[in-house]
Amino acid sequence: RESLKAAYSLLFKLSSVVLILSVVSLFFWIFGTTLNIMQPTATFPYEWDNVRDYISTYYGLYFETQHTQFLGVELNRNSGIFCEAPMYNMILCIALSIELYLREEKSKLRILILSLTIISTFTTTGQFFLIINIFLLLYRGLNKYLKVILFVMMPFVIVGFYMVVSLLLIDKKQTIEGESSVNSREKDIEL
Repeated sequence: RESLKAAYSLLFKLSSVVLILSVVSLFFWIFGTTLNIMQPTATFPYEWDNVRDYISTYYGLYFETQHTQFLGVELNRNSGIFCEAPMYNMILCIALSIELYLREEKSKLRILILSLTIISTFTTTGQFFLIINIFLLLYRGLNKYLKVILFVMMPFVIVGFYMVVSLLLIDKKQTIEGESSVNSREKDIEL
């Protein structure tokens, strides 16, 4: 029982650190990268996947590492302090899971900040994660009668979810970066 309490305490601390990273990265992503109200404070040498370049940073607290095309619009991804947005997204999803499923007293503000940060990474896995969790939370809030109706409608829900996932993957594959990412993940899965 004590070891479980210690593990939860550690997870809550991790979530709090990630929340601070989220606030910082959202601030610089919105006011620096997206709106150009703030200018980068320095450049930093960057090497990732055989690409050598210099990337902009804001006080060493946020780095502009990746650009993407999302639903046909050219965007900068919020990668926080990480080399790539998918890694940042993974950490954010873990923190949001801790907030949603382990923390007894839920904070809507913490959940909102983490969710917005996940959206700002423009990662397919982050979008799937949010969709699945929205569905689970809505399902939890239903009464028994509505749960039975939803169970009967499950084939339609599954088809709808499949269509949304397919559209997101098709959109992702239509970009050069996305095609390379999808092909890379397919190779990882095949191994």
